[in-house]
Amino acid sequence: MKKFKFRLEKLLDAKKAKEKEIQHELAKAIGEQNVFRSKQFEYRAKVEAQKNEFHKRFAEKRVNFSELEMYHRFEVFAGKVIADSQQKIDALEPGINRIRGRLAEASKERRTIEKLKERRFSEWQYNVNRAEDKENDDTNQKIYVRRMLAQKMEDTDNDGRHVRDDVAH
Repeated sequence: MKKFKFRLEKLLDAKKAKEKEIQHELAKAIGEQNVFRSKQFEYRAKVEAQKNEFHKRFAEKRVNFSELEMYHRFEVFAGKVIADSQQKIDALEPGINRIRGRLAEASKERRTIEKLKERRFSEWQYNVNRAEDKENDDTNQKIYVRRMLAQKMEDTDNDGRHVRDDVAH
């Protein structure tokens, strides 16, 4: 029996390649967004660490005014960096959503062709099984006919008369 061959395999491969390309594009865009998120996280952590340090110094009454002023400037600067990063994150979001939409469409197209391939494979498998069943039936029929002929040959004596006919007379 022939091997299963899907006529639209090249189209399916092209759809898979397109989907993979869009996935890479999405990963790149999300990676850019994550750079800004990690920057925000980093500055928030630094501000929080400095804030905790100054609370500790206040409790110990070891506060230096110039250090407090530098901390305040850093906190303002960090706030600006965090806000700027958030604006960049927000600006990237519509582009990411468009890419996600294209990815969803590409996945849908690929799945449609894969479903068609699965159906065609099932039909092919059904036909293969049917052909094998027919071949087995033919073989079994031939075996049965041979057995019947062999049985008939055993029942016939050398003169060509049937033994059963002799017994009946």
